[in-house]
Amino acid sequence: MYSRREFITRSVGGIGGRTVVSSVPVLAACGSDDDAGGATGAVGTSFNWLPDIEWAAWYLAESKGYFSERGVESDLVHGGPNTPAVVQVLAARDADVGLSASELDIIKANQEGSDFVIIGAMYQRNPLGLTWLTETGSDSPEDLVGLRIGGPQVDQVQIEAMFRANGLPIDYEFVPMGFDPQPLADGEMDAIASYVTNQPLQLRLQGYDVSAAPYSDLGLPSYGDILLASRAWIDENRDLVVGYLAALLQGVADNRADPSESLPILIEDYAADVDINEDYAVLANPEYIALM
Repeated sequence: MYSRREFITRSVGGIGGRTVVSSVPVLAACGSDDDAGGATGAVGTSFNWLPDIEWAAWYLAESKGYFSERGVESDLVHGGPNTPAVVQVLAARDADVGLSASELDIIKANQEGSDFVIIGAMYQRNPLGLTWLTETGSDSPEDLVGLRIGGPQVDQVQIEAMFRANGLPIDYEFVPMGFDPQPLADGEMDAIASYVTNQPLQLRLQGYDVSAAPYSDLGLPSYGDILLASRAWIDENRDLVVGYLAALLQGVADNRADPSESLPILIEDYAADVDINEDYAVLANPEYIALM
């Protein structure tokens, strides 16, 4: 399964060519777990896609008992192509903590009357970025000026924001395409907008030599898998939030120490009804870890 690159676009439209630092309040980063909290209670986590290796830290924290040791009764709620957006799930109180692909969904929800607060980000560099054949030699934003760049229409926003953020002219040929990276391999374009933990791996599994970089490495920083919750829920359950984050950090540490440990847990416990491509997952987890 080559997860959810094609649906990430619903979260990234409309930033007007700017890097959005965020108007969303932030409670804290995922830092020290010295204060584990003393409260007990249930915490539902809403993911924005099907079970995937992307959320290995949660699977490890739940299956190894780290959540329960911190007094957290964990419930992991997965999404999919026909499920409500995470902010809608939280607004309906069908989960307590949500994961957003970018800040934009949260900003929009708050503009429409919600009061969500960011409590952390799993990925300090958002996986959205660009992929190119290594032989092209496009190793910097400057190298991309004047090239043919493919992607879904909505991805033009990030591409042009990247040029602006680097003080470069908006000079490129946009080539509309779907989510299959094969046109890049066929020479129909010089680079493609991609989820750098997905399309590059697809191409490498097919034997192509490709390079990729998230926009954060190309002068346009943003976070990925942002953890959010309502201000009211946080205020009422602060110790529970601290315990939840402390347990999650244990899962993060275990995943970093052994990226292979989570794969059988994902396949056997969380993805019984999902076709997991194991070759892809083995390659993807270290790529996700590198973005933490």
